[in-house]
Amino acid sequence: MRVFFLSLSLAMSMACDQLNRQAETVNPTYFDLEAFCNIQIELLEKRGPNILKTASFEQDSTTREIDGGDVKWEKELEILGGLDLNKPRFVGAFDVIEMGDSTSYQLKKGEKASVKSLTLHRDQNGEIVRIFGDFQEQKEIYETKRTIDFRFESGIFSSYSVEGYQKMLTGDSTSFSVQVKVP
Repeated sequence: MRVFFLSLSLAMSMACDQLNRQAETVNPTYFDLEAFCNIQIELLEKRGPNILKTASFEQDSTTREIDGGDVKWEKELEILGGLDLNKPRFVGAFDVIEMGDSTSYQLKKGEKASVKSLTLHRDQNGEIVRIFGDFQEQKEIYETKRTIDFRFESGIFSSYSVEGYQKMLTGDSTSFSVQVKVP
């Protein structure tokens, strides 16, 4: 009988935890970056602008223009969506610092997350003009770091850059960068 009540208690606790997590994602604690990205994707798909994309790996660099009809905006903005802080494991892990036209989310000491910081800059009308973030991940066989900088004009995406490196356990290290602009 005791096993039954313990099992029932555990099941109820897990159900309540799941409901709390769902509530947290319905009512975002931090800026709703996922919703923001979805709106950007919708606007960009309607507008269909061409992009100029430069990718660099170590010393090699390639630049190409991509026709607006061929741009996969969901893929282009995927890295920005990856900085979304409203995942249940991140709730409460970041300090929120408001300074003038910017809001910065800084990982609290002692907390562990791959997103280290995220800063949103707004214009005088409150529209997002820049999103800047730092991402760092350390696994058993590698370490990676990325700095992400997205820019917006009149409320719509205009450019981004991603710069970083990856270092393997063997000591090999590679640097990379990607810049995308709407001409």
